[in-house]
Amino acid sequence: MSALRNFLLAVLAEIVAAIIIFFTATWRSKAVRRALTAVASAFLNVDIQYVFSSGADAENSIKQALNRAGGVKIFAGRGNSFQRDLFASLLAKGGGKRPCIQVLLPDPSSKWVDLREGELAAFDRSFGHGTLSRQIENVLSFLQPHVDTGHFDVRKYDAPHICRIILTDEYLFLTPYSRLMHGRHSRVYQFGRGDMYDMFERFFDIVWAASHDGALMRLSKSAPARP
Repeated sequence: MSALRNFLLAVLAEIVAAIIIFFTATWRSKAVRRALTAVASAFLNVDIQYVFSSGADAENSIKQALNRAGGVKIFAGRGNSFQRDLFASLLAKGGGKRPCIQVLLPDPSSKWVDLREGELAAFDRSFGHGTLSRQIENVLSFLQPHVDTGHFDVRKYDAPHICRIILTDEYLFLTPYSRLMHGRHSRVYQFGRGDMYDMFERFFDIVWAASHDGALMRLSKSAPARP
């Protein structure tokens, strides 16, 4: 009996280990996770496509969506991703039809920038002395040549920046900003066309219209005022 019991326990242990290995491998597979998310979203009647653990995890999917896009709308809290690889295809010169690119960045003099800097300073000592405003100014200067050539349309907004929004023809990529970490460490939610997409596109358009007077990007005298 003892030998039989030991044998059965050994078999059971192997079955449990196999199940654990299977589910661990399954969960680590992005393809399987995306399929499971799609099934769950269909069952719950929501338009979410995928949840990425961080900005780096979402980067390839965002790039693919940007490469296919006929129009792009970006609402950013700092915009330093423009100086990295994420938006390289939008910034690239050369042939091919380039999408219409609308960008909203915070007005560096806004009180909301001071509020966000206070949040960042609580966990990052690099902030708290106007660093965030200067970083936004640097991004605005970086984008200026693209504005001058008509490739980008950039406006400065005076509103809370608690998330990053990227809207393409197909998808919404939403990154909620936590008061406890940098945005690049936050989860990124990918939505297809649906209620969430429509709501954030409406939000973008409202802020864009509100930024019409006095908040257009005019960093140099040569930069034409945009209607």
